[in-house]
Amino acid sequence: MAKGRNVRVPLRAATTGARAWLTKSPARGGYAVVGSLLLLSWPFGGWAPAEEEAPEATEPGTEVAAAPFTVTVERAVAGPDLGPPFWALDDGLDPAQADDQHVLLFLTVRNDSDRTLPARELTTGLLEISGLDEPVTVTGSPQADITLWSEVYTDHEQPQTLVGLGPGLEHRVVLHQPASGPAPEALTVEIHARTYRQSTLDDTMLWADPTPVTTVTVPVETASSPLYGTGDGR
Repeated sequence: MAKGRNVRVPLRAATTGARAWLTKSPARGGYAVVGSLLLLSWPFGGWAPAEEEAPEATEPGTEVAAAPFTVTVERAVAGPDLGPPFWALDDGLDPAQADDQHVLLFLTVRNDSDRTLPARELTTGLLEISGLDEPVTVTGSPQADITLWSEVYTDHEQPQTLVGLGPGLEHRVVLHQPASGPAPEALTVEIHARTYRQSTLDDTMLWADPTPVTTVTVPVETASSPLYGTGDGR
């Protein structure tokens, strides 16, 4: 019996001490409630990270605000020879390129910031494009990473290399990526918005922390003749 009393006394002392700690501050009571709820919810996945909801889809041709840009995904076209500067990739010297073709994604993009932004911002922060199974370089070599795509052009009628997007200016952009084999039926474009904040490494201000805004699935048209160099570029 004496042994049982010795066990109960420390337990009673611990209970009394815990009660005193909780009642000393209202905030401590709140901590205890939160802790209890977490312990109760743990077997049911209460501590598991919440799953991110997929962004809602948007139809092609719809203007989407995604800081620091406003972007409209318009259409996609593929073909083995789309005219200058998208000539046939097979020059007759490399049979491996016989089935290579160009894939073009047409966009309208406005830079809503107050400074010029480099063209790479489009494919490193604004857009994530999927749908190309066998991307290649212009020389026919496999390209494992197509997040940058091969080239960025401006002007849908007479594409020219785009270096930067001026503040407040709207650009008709063409993204170019060669692919091997059949053209994809569609491209899925995920559009991200970012926050203008200071870099964690220095005092530089930058657009960071991309957050998905929407996805646009655009069918890929097959061009039966060159788009450019024949007066019918669009």
